[in-house]
Amino acid sequence: PIDEVPGRLRDFPDIEMERFRIEVGKRHGVKPGDIVGAIANEAEMDSDYIGEINMRAEFSTVDLPSGMPKELFHQMKTIPVCGMQLRITRFGKESPEPAKSNKSGGKKGKPKSGKPPQGKRDRSKPPQGKRSPNPKARKESRGKPKPKPGKRK
Repeated sequence: PIDEVPGRLRDFPDIEMERFRIEVGKRHGVKPGDIVGAIANEAEMDSDYIGEINMRAEFSTVDLPSGMPKELFHQMKTIPVCGMQLRITRFGKESPEPAKSNKSGGKKGKPKSGKPPQGKRDRSKPPQGKRSPNPKARKESRGKPKPKPGKRK
């Protein structure tokens, strides 16, 4: 279990810290340095003020200075780390939904054109095109005709 009480910063022991839960973890391929980098760069926070990070499979915790402005807290919810949003919450105060990916792989379901995704066809309809369902007939219809046995030049 992760303790709800955050640790103190080694270089700034007088700064009160608060523990936060972020919805990225080991299974997402995230490392502590990724979290520090994302928070430091996107939230413009000096990395010296980012405290202990506890990594778990599906989530992590990070200690940050308490009294974070609401605007910054809301901004941090969408900070991307390895293609995942941080979706930060105060640790022990809220039970968030599973992590959502930021990677653009397209929307699931039917595309706007109404056609099935490329590479897949609607199996309720017969295949379209000139392709014969008979593999032998397909083979014979390709390229040059095969010479008959016994007649060589």
